[in-house]
Amino acid sequence: MSDYRIGIVVEGTTDRIVIESALNKIFADHTYILIQLQPELSDGLNNGGFGSTGSGWGGVYQWCRQIVNMDIALANNLFLQKIDIIIIHLDADVAEKNYQNANIANPVKNDLPCVQPCPPASHTIQALEQVVLGWLNLKEQFPHPFVMCIPSKCTEAWVAIALYGDDQNILVDIECHSNIENYLAQKPARERVIRNRSGQMKKITQKYSEKSGQITSQWDYITQKCNQAEIFTKHILVMSERN
Repeated sequence: MSDYRIGIVVEGTTDRIVIESALNKIFADHTYILIQLQPELSDGLNNGGFGSTGSGWGGVYQWCRQIVNMDIALANNLFLQKIDIIIIHLDADVAEKNYQNANIANPVKNDLPCVQPCPPASHTIQALEQVVLGWLNLKEQFPHPFVMCIPSKCTEAWVAIALYGDDQNILVDIECHSNIENYLAQKPARERVIRNRSGQMKKITQKYSEKSGQITSQWDYITQKCNQAEIFTKHILVMSERN
């Protein structure tokens, strides 16, 4: 029997792979079941009854709104009560977007973009957390069992450190590095996890899966170089102790 049931709400499949790789390190001495709540799995299985919401950060927004629109207080939602931890993931660069970028016509508030000068990354993270609280109709803090995961500026910062952490050029203010995906896309083809095709970044899911073990083994190093990775780890550990 698993120790924890963990639900995950992510922008996309590669984000899930990276976060799951981190969880494999954090829960090295425990077992857990990971339940993908968002995006919906391609086979149509829907554990929460929330319907199709699409992918990307707009899908995360729609998932949060569907939770609220069920007219059940989060604390009274029977499905959520069966999950020990629910991770909501957004890349920090969402703070640079506006709702029209995700085809969201009538947002709860017109509170995007909310990006702040970086460094420090923490100011933008705090602003984005307030945005997500609004999506869930919350005001002050995320209740049990929610944990935010906001890599800065994107999940690929964690990937870059795991794979190329000996490159001192990327370690300087990496959480403010806006071109980290391009950095990864310029690596030799055999090790490339992202392709740049006509200016469009294409993440290679298979490559992320192949690098999962390396991300897990380097997680402690990642937390040393990325404050958001350290904060995420601490929040997961605190939440796990409550269950």
